[in-house]
Amino acid sequence: MAVTAIAGEILDTNTTTDTFVTSSNSVVAGDVIIAFIQSEGGTTPDEPSVVGTNGFSATYTLVNSDSDVLQFYVFRAIASSSVSGTITFTFTDNRIDNIVYGFCFLRAVNTTTAQGVVQSAVDGRKAGLGGFSTGGGTLNLGAFADAGNATLGIFTTNIDAQTHTPGSGFSTVEHHGSAESSVTASAVIQFRVDNDQSVDCSWSNTTQRSFGIALEIDGTVVPGGSEGPVIAEGVGIDDVTVSISVTSFPT
Repeated sequence: MAVTAIAGEILDTNTTTDTFVTSSNSVVAGDVIIAFIQSEGGTTPDEPSVVGTNGFSATYTLVNSDSDVLQFYVFRAIASSSVSGTITFTFTDNRIDNIVYGFCFLRAVNTTTAQGVVQSAVDGRKAGLGGFSTGGGTLNLGAFADAGNATLGIFTTNIDAQTHTPGSGFSTVEHHGSAESSVTASAVIQFRVDNDQSVDCSWSNTTQRSFGIALEIDGTVVPGGSEGPVIAEGVGIDDVTVSISVTSFPT
């Protein structure tokens, strides 16, 4: 079964606070959760703590980050149950502007190593620096470990009402920007089921600052998993001959 990406939620705010909480969302036990936040203000850098409730209650591990005046953090975790819950990001001091945060789910992932995240790349346009242009960016991953692995990208911008256009071959998992009202920062989560070392996205308006992350997701088969039962190495259930001996007893 191939990896699939499932929409979660993306929110934004300009409220000055150190804590940001998602809405209550449904979740399926065993799904990989990819959570992110972009913010401005306070100490730089300032990695937030990430805590979930119910099915989102898990250990959130930092995948990658980038920062200047804005900060960008991406985390991974595995859903602990199928009970709806929330995710809370908490910084050591207040954020003031350009805050956008959210998550998505990945299903049918081989999580035996690093919860299914094989590699990542991060970049952005930070006060005029970095590899991104004012209207888009490309992230370059190394050679993929397996042809069955998938590709995920997340891009954020500090300008409201952006329209993000994923690169060729990517589909939009979740978008927050031009379709919403009173937006202070925008983001898109994009996905493709196969390999792509050049993960790109463009946006509708020029922006001074932006961030992005590209992830290779492990889509290899878990030993003894989706290929069905295994009797012994190299022997499947169809290869086994069962002999039944019937003994007659006197009546």
